Amino acid sequence: MGFILIGCRLLLAMVLIVAAVGKFRARARFVETLIAFGTPAGAAGGAATLIPACELLVGGLLLPVDTSRLAGMAAALLLALFTIAMAASLARGQSPDCACFGSAVSEPIGAATLIRNLALVACALLVASAGGPSLADIPGLWTAAGPDGRLLALASAVLLVALVATTVHASAARGELSRVRGEVATLDRQLTATRRAAAAATASAAAVDYGDQGLPTGIPAPAFDLVQAEGDRASLTSLLAAGRPLLLLFTSAHCSACQPL
Repeated sequence: MGFILIGCRLLLAMVLIVAAVGKFRARARFVETLIAFGTPAGAAGGAATLIPACELLVGGLLLPVDTSRLAGMAAALLLALFTIAMAASLARGQSPDCACFGSAVSEPIGAATLIRNLALVACALLVASAGGPSLADIPGLWTAAGPDGRLLALASAVLLVALVATTVHASAARGELSRVRGEVATLDRQLTATRRAAAAATASAAAVDYGDQGLPTGIPAPAFDLVQAEGDRASLTSLLAAGRPLLLLFTSAHCSACQPL
C-alpha cells in the first residue's frame, strides 16, 4: 500500500507540474482554450495565470508527506472542476481543444479525456484519505517488501512510466492530426474558391457577344450544366473529369445544316 500511495503522489505531482509548465509556456493558447470553454474574455487572462500557478503549488505540496493529504484534496478539487467543465462542453455538443499540457499536446476533448481525469481524481482522493509514507521511506519499504513485493513495485513503476509516456505521445499525435485536418480543410476551402473564381471568369468570357462568328479559337469553353437525353445531367467539369481530350458537337433537329451531318 505504501508504494501505491507514493506512486499516486508522484503521478499527480508530475501531471500537475508538467501541465502548469506547459500552460505557462503557451499562455496565449491556454487563454483561447478557456474562452472556448465559456470563460469570459475579460477573466480568461487572469485565469490563465491563476490555474497553472495553483497546479504548480499543489504539485509541489504533494511531495512532502506532511502536506500530501491537503494537497491530495486540492488536486481532487482542481481535477473535478476541470472534469465538470469538460462534461458541460460535451453536453452542449462542443469539443474544444484541451491544452491541458500546453499547445504541443493540444487535442479536442472527448470521452477519453473524461476517463483520464476521473482516474486522476481517484488517485487524488486516495492520497487525500491516506497520505502515505515519506519519499525518504522508499529504501526501507523496498527492503521490507521482500522479493514479490519488490517485483510488484518495480513492475508498477515501469507500467506507470510507460502509461504516462504513451498518454503524452498519443495526445501529441492527436493534436498533430487535428492540426493537419485543419490545414487540409483550409486548403480545400482555398481550392474551392479558386475553382469558383475560374468558373466565373469562364462564364464571363462566354458572356461576351461575338456575333455570328462564334467563340474565337483559344477561348476557354464556357461552363454549362445540361440535361442529357438519358435524363441525367452533364457539365463541362464532369465531361473533363476523365482527363482525356474532349470534342463537343452541338446539333439541333431544327437545324438544316445539321440534318446532312
